[in-house]
Amino acid sequence: MPHRGAAEAEVTVYAIVTAKYAKLSYQSAIAAADQLLQNPSLAGDERTALSRCKESYYEAVSSMSYIVNDLFNCSFSSTKQRYVDATAAVAACRDDLRAFQSSPLYAVNAADQDKTMLAFNLGGLIVGK
Repeated sequence: MPHRGAAEAEVTVYAIVTAKYAKLSYQSAIAAADQLLQNPSLAGDERTALSRCKESYYEAVSSMSYIVNDLFNCSFSSTKQRYVDATAAVAACRDDLRAFQSSPLYAVNAADQDKTMLAFNLGGLIVGK
């Protein structure tokens, strides 16, 4: 059986990898939103929703960047709040897109909610929930 410190280090590695994966996915979502926003025939309401969603994703990227740094440096004073912030940002995008469920970004966001919760739950093993 591994030493407790080794097990905690392993969980931290998984939490870092999961947070990095979520951050990369958020960045891909921003790129997808940019591509969708280039469509000149996009209706005004949908354009507004996509723009707001994109801004929410920027907030999520920022939060996950801090989380990765916090985990890497074992500095957890604000990590829990950053997980909450990332979760709220991804949920805000979902709320913005609720009327546009046929948008490709809606499906991307649904997957990102799962990635965010996985990151949050793994991180919660380290910083608490």
